[in-house]
Order: sequence, then structure tokens, then C-alpha cells
Amino acid sequence: MLSKINKFTITPSVYYKNTANYFQYVLQQTEDGNFLRTPVNLDHEERYGLEVSSTYKPFSWWNLALNFNYYGFSQQGQFEGKEYGSKDEMWTAQLNSRMKLPKNLAIESVFTYRSGFRDIQSVNRPVYKLNIAVSKDLFKEKMTLSIAFNNIFNSLIERQELNTPDYQLQSTAYGVGRIINLTATYRFNRKKGDKDRLPEEN
Repeated sequence: MLSKINKFTITPSVYYKNTANYFQYVLQQTEDGNFLRTPVNLDHEERYGLEVSSTYKPFSWWNLALNFNYYGFSQQGQFEGKEYGSKDEMWTAQLNSRMKLPKNLAIESVFTYRSGFRDIQSVNRPVYKLNIAVSKDLFKEKMTLSIAFNNIFNSLIERQELNTPDYQLQSTAYGVGRIINLTATYRFNRKKGDKDRLPEEN
């Protein structure tokens, strides 16, 4: 269903998904005291949710786009004689902003967020990331200079907490850190936005 009100559009949808033999990781302690994370197929997972995609153009030079996904889930299964199960809710969001400024200057930013949730063994903390890119066209749009800052806050960090009657464990996994990319693109015999010209057929 698509709704459009002036400069605002929204596309909501609801869904339900039932997955058999769904994939999940199980953490176990070995006899020598080490921990081993094993991928296993458990019984089933039910998932129901709401997904919304929307765009908003407050000005002719500024475009905003938001993708939002909220869902609840229920996981059940058995592995090596032990029952596993979890029931929780979580949401994800991505906000994209693109501004076309005077003098052929453009700024684009993307913010992503995933809420915390509890799976069959662990409590997973929220994760977020911000990317920003700035570009400028030169020489009548034949050349583009751009600089991109990825993961500006170095915040792409997965944190988990696991509590069992036998042990407590906290783990931290770092994703790709802060990266800065500088690129220059020059277009010979063409301008930005020109379509590729295919060879003429005889």
C-alpha cells in the first residue's frame, strides 16, 4: 500500500514468516574449559512484523529516505538433548539524507541502527553506524572529487552477554573501523549522468 501526501510518501507492509530448521549459533563450554561457538539447525522460528519505507523532500535540493522494520520473534529448538528457546522483539532503521548544494556540491549521510534483543542464549546490545560522503563536480561535470567517512564514530561493535547456571560470559566483536576514502573520477568525452553508448549495430 502506497500513500503520498504532498512531499511525503510512505509504503507500509506487514509480514509473517515461519522457518523450519532455522540457523543459529550455540555456545558451549568444552571439557578443558574453553568455549566453542557452533552453528546448528534448531527446530523453528516464527517472525511477524511491520516494515515501513518512506521518503520526504522538504526542499527541491534535499531528499530524505527512511526504512524501518519492527518485528517480534519466537525461537525453539533442541541440540544435544538440551532445549533452547527465546521470545523477544527488535527493530532496525536506516535514514538516508542527500543534499544537492550550490556550486555542484553534494552531501550524503546514512545512519543505521539495530536495537538490542535476546536470542536463545545471549543478550545482544544495540549497534549503530554513521557514514557521511561529500562530493563536488568540476570541469562542467567531467570530473568528480569525493571524500567518504565510513563508521565515523567507530561504533560498529557487537556486544553480547551470556548467563547460564554454570558460567557468565561477555564478548565484544569489532567490525570494520573508521575509514576515510578519497576518490577522483574523470569522464572522457562525456558528462556526469550520460548513459553508456552502445556500439551501433550494422
